Amino acid sequence: MLLDMSRLLLLTIVDWARRGGDVLRHVRLPVWLAEAACARRMETMVRRLLAMGRKLELVRTELRAGRNVEAIAADREFRRMLAVVKADMRTLQREAAAWQNDRHAAVASARLAAALVSVASMSERIYCMADALLWELGERS
Repeated sequence: MLLDMSRLLLLTIVDWARRGGDVLRHVRLPVWLAEAACARRMETMVRRLLAMGRKLELVRTELRAGRNVEAIAADREFRRMLAVVKADMRTLQREAAAWQNDRHAAVASARLAAALVSVASMSERIYCMADALLWELGERS
């Protein structure tokens, strides 16, 4: 009960600080609180990347099974979207790597360090999936 109450208080403070307006722009959160909020946002991003990966795998499975091949292969917008996903994943990988290098000594939270590693590995995985799907689409054209 006390743990739940403290977590609720922590989330309320973070939310309050995030929505605070100009007065709170100059107030800095304690490092542990800022790292916890950052790690939570990164964990949310990893869950979204996992969902994107499942969708890419579904399209790849459809291609391999021979269903909707013409529609998927002819869709130039889908190919453009895959190219954008690849570029975004490379940018995400570079930023995560740079942040890890810049902040390596400053990251005190094990949760934040694990979240950084998860973001980097998931972005690499999504990049590879999008690249493989683009390659398969090119082979079918």
